[in-house]
Amino acid sequence: MRAFLQLVVVASAALGAAEGPPPVPDPIGLGERLALIDHLREEYRLTPEPGWSLEDLRAAHLRAWRAAKGLDVEEARATEAAVQTREETDRLRRRLADRFHQEADPGLDLASLKALLARLEAEKAAKDTAHIEARLRAPDPEPSERRLARAPTPPPAQEAAPEAPALRPSATLRVQSLDFRAPGVRHCRYFVGPRPLLGIQFGEERGREFQGVFEYLATTLASSTNGPRSAIILLGHGSGASIAGEAIDAHLRRWKEFYETLGGTRPAAPVECLVIASCSRGSPVQMGEIRDGLGYYPTWRVATADRTYANALTVIAAFAGAVGNADDPPFRGIYRWGKGEASPASIAEVGRDGARGNLRYYDIAYDQGRISAAER
Repeated sequence: MRAFLQLVVVASAALGAAEGPPPVPDPIGLGERLALIDHLREEYRLTPEPGWSLEDLRAAHLRAWRAAKGLDVEEARATEAAVQTREETDRLRRRLADRFHQEADPGLDLASLKALLARLEAEKAAKDTAHIEARLRAPDPEPSERRLARAPTPPPAQEAAPEAPALRPSATLRVQSLDFRAPGVRHCRYFVGPRPLLGIQFGEERGREFQGVFEYLATTLASSTNGPRSAIILLGHGSGASIAGEAIDAHLRRWKEFYETLGGTRPAAPVECLVIASCSRGSPVQMGEIRDGLGYYPTWRVATADRTYANALTVIAAFAGAVGNADDPPFRGIYRWGKGEASPASIAEVGRDGARGNLRYYDIAYDQGRISAAER
């Protein structure tokens, strides 16, 4: 919210005019977004493009109003471009910190940041290539037959971490594919039902690790009785504050209106339940990214636990723990798969305005397709 207010102050100063367009009339209670779309069409003969956010519509309304008033439209566009440059600069600074663990010099501009990232990417690619080539040139220390004979015996199948169960949607749920073209997003699925779920996958799958996760969560949500009325899950490979290279807070800020309307399927309302299914080892900040992106904490929320990884089982168990608890009193639990503090774990929180309960610890069990969690 602070960042948004700062942008508004910058825009107002650059425009050089304190006056702005009057509030858009909304006589039948459509909500600001739909009212803006109707107003732009009827008053200015403008047709908004599909996927425009509330901020896009407000900017278009401001430009149209200024043009009708004979004000400097080019100046307004320059201000909008300056704001976009600032957002892009912030995104590149976060990418530099996430991928290369470096803090950018505050004096670097957008072009300098792009050049720095390009150089670091090239250096990393050269090192990776050199390492691979060195491995290929290295002589085999011993015949492969002897090496295989010395290889340790793999653990029994039941001790290996299972993949996510490949479940199908229940008969009460219909699945729709939504056209959501945000950067990094591979596909968007909307599970229709009395308690709908919006599932967004980022990047590419590397195997079967994502199979069935959306369906499992949608079925779990549909069968809950006192949990959230809807939920959103952002799923993909990442590291801490990013998924598939996209910063979580910037993504949520940019597409907040999309998520608050559940992909355009309902009037805007605060997000009740948000799940970040992406690893956070070395960067335990996902709950803060949720707050910074949306401007508030959803009552039900799931992220990866501190200094560890997530997998499908921990996300599913933490989600079930969250939707199974009301927000009074607040609830907080860590759901861990395997032994040791570094084993995969996800954390579930339930509480209004970011309230947290006393931390509880749960061990996850998997048996013939059933995922359960027992408190320690």
